[in-house]
Amino acid sequence: VVKLSKNFDILSVTKVGHTPCDIAFAKGKAYVVNRFSSDISVISVSDMTVMSTVEADGREPISAVAVGDNIYVACHLPDESTKESVMSANLNIISASTDKLTKTLPFVNGSSGIKDICVSPDGNTVYVSHIVGRYAYPTTQLDRAWINSNCVSIVDTKFQTIICSVLLDEVDKGAANPWGVTVSSDGKYLCVALSGLDEIMLVDRVKMHSRIDDVVNKKSSALVSSADVIVDYLPFLNNCRERIAVGKGVRAITEKDGILYCGLYFDGRVDAVNLSDKKVTSLSFTSQPEANEVRKGHILWSDATLCYQGWQSCNSCHPDAVVDGFNWDNLNDGLGGGGKNTRSMLYSHRTPPVMSTGIRADAEIAVGAGMKFIQFNTLDEENLIYIDEYLKSLYPVASPYLNKDGTLTESAEAGKALFEQNCASCHPAPLYTDNNLYDVGTKHFSGDSGEYDVPTLNEVWRTAPYMHDGSMNTIEEVVRYFSKNLSDTEVAQISDYVRSIGAEGEYYAAEQIRGTAADGSSFYNKYQSGAVLNALVVRKQSASASDAVATLVIYDKDGEAVHTSDYTFSELSYNESYVITFAEGLKLPDDGSYTISFREYGSDKLLASTLTVK
Repeated sequence: VVKLSKNFDILSVTKVGHTPCDIAFAKGKAYVVNRFSSDISVISVSDMTVMSTVEADGREPISAVAVGDNIYVACHLPDESTKESVMSANLNIISASTDKLTKTLPFVNGSSGIKDICVSPDGNTVYVSHIVGRYAYPTTQLDRAWINSNCVSIVDTKFQTIICSVLLDEVDKGAANPWGVTVSSDGKYLCVALSGLDEIMLVDRVKMHSRIDDVVNKKSSALVSSADVIVDYLPFLNNCRERIAVGKGVRAITEKDGILYCGLYFDGRVDAVNLSDKKVTSLSFTSQPEANEVRKGHILWSDATLCYQGWQSCNSCHPDAVVDGFNWDNLNDGLGGGGKNTRSMLYSHRTPPVMSTGIRADAEIAVGAGMKFIQFNTLDEENLIYIDEYLKSLYPVASPYLNKDGTLTESAEAGKALFEQNCASCHPAPLYTDNNLYDVGTKHFSGDSGEYDVPTLNEVWRTAPYMHDGSMNTIEEVVRYFSKNLSDTEVAQISDYVRSIGAEGEYYAAEQIRGTAADGSSFYNKYQSGAVLNALVVRKQSASASDAVATLVIYDKDGEAVHTSDYTFSELSYNESYVITFAEGLKLPDDGSYTISFREYGSDKLLASTLTVK
C-alpha cells in the first residue's frame, strides 16, 4: 500500500498480503483486502504500520466498504467448504472497534463473480454486484437467464442481513457481467456497470425499494410471494431501470456532483455520464497498450454482445479465464453423466485433450465449441484465433503458499520429494500432466466413459473444487485418495507442494510441438510412433529472460538419442509465440520419447524445466 501526498509524492510503502484489491477506512485505520492470501490487513493510517490481519471467511475477498464502525468485505467466488445444497460467495462483516470478524452472510445460491460493493449515502443499505449461476440446470438454452443471471444483492446494515437479490436482466435481454456499483450522492440512482455489454444501468432506488417493501410486508401489490424469490423474477425492475451506452470494458465507476465517472478498461478512457440529461462525454489518456492479438482476444473473452441476448460472456463462467467454482452439465460433452467441474483455461492450449472427458482434441476446437454450445453463437476464424492467443498468453499467478522470496516452504520442499515419488508419473513438470485419460475410479454416473483427463497442476491452488465432478474440496482429499498409504504428515507436505506449483523459474516454454500422424491427422504435445514432427512453438514467459537456446532431443525405445537440434532465440518479444518449422519433418521412432529444454545462451543455466513427452 502506497501513501501519497496531495502532490502525489510517495510518503510511505507498506507491505500487505497477496494481491491487495480494495481499501476501506474507519476509526483511523485502513482495511486492505488481499485477494489471494484471503485476509484483510489492518493499517494505522497515522504511521502506516500493519496493526493486525483478519482472516476472511470465504474465497478471494475482493471488495470492501466502511459502514459506520463496520467493514463489509465481499468475497469473489463460492467457498468450496459451503454445504453441498448451497454454493455461494460470502459477505464478511468486520468490527472496526475490535478488528474481528463478527458475521458471515452467504449470498443467494449460485452467487459467484462478485466484483464490487458500495453503501447508500444514508448508510442504511449495502449493494453488491455479482452473477448468479444456475448450475443445477443443464445448459440447453439461454432464454430467461437459464444459465447465468446478473444481479445486485441488497444488505440491511441495521440488522446485518441480506434482504434480497434483484436481477438486472430483462426478460429477453441480459445484463451481463455487472462490475462497478455505486449510489448517486442524492440517493436517487443505483448505478451499475454492465461490463460485458459496455453499458451503465441506472435503477430508480425509490421504486425498487418500494417494490421490495411490498414483498417483505406481504402487500397485495407485491410482485412476488417472498423476498427469496425476487432473484428468479426477471420483470421485477421493469419501468424503473434504463441503460446508457458507454465505451469498451466499463468496470470501476464513481459519482460526484451528479456526474458518473466510468473507467473503461479496454478503451483506456473515462466516460462521464451526466445523470440529469444522460449525456456522455469522454476523458481520454495519452497512450494505450498495443491492440495486438492477445488484447483483442481478451476483449472478445469479456464481450457479452457476442452472446445470444447478452446474457453472459466467456468471463461469466471463467472469470479471469479461471473458474467460477461450479459444476455444469454442458452440451459440449452431451447431457447427463452429472455436472463437470469448471476448469481453468491456463495452459489449455498446451495440454490436449480438453474438457474433463477429453471430448475436444485441442483447445482451438474447444473455444469454437464453447461459443456454439454456451453462448449460442459462432465466431469467424480470425476472432477465434484472437481468443486462442489471449488464452495462450495466460501465466500463473505466484502462489500465496510460497515464502515471501518466492521459494518453497520447508514443508513444501519435503512434499516435492514425495510428489516426485508418488505423483510425477502422471503429473510431470513443467506442465504437471502427461496429457492422457485414465479411469481412476471416480465415475459416479453412467453418462461418460469413466476416463478423465489428467489436469495440469500449475496454479491449482486457486481452482477448487477438484476432480472432474468437483467432489473433493481440498488438495489433501485428492492426495489421500490417490496415495492411501501416506501418513497425515506426508499428505500435508505433498499438498503444500502442490499448492505452491506455479511457473517460477519457467522463463521460456515449449507451447506446442506439432506433428502429423501416419494416417495424416495432426496432433500436438503428444508422442505417436512413426509420426513426423513439423514445428515447435516457443513462448518467452518472462520479460527479463535472457537470450536462450532450445534443444530438441528425440530418443528411441532404448533411451538412445537419435536426433538432437538446437535453436537460438535472440531478442524474442515477451509473451509472444515464435514458430520453428521443421522443413523436412522429424520422424519419431516407435515407442520412444522426445525432450525440449531451454538454457541461457552461452551458458548451461536452465531457463525452464525440461519438457518430456513419451
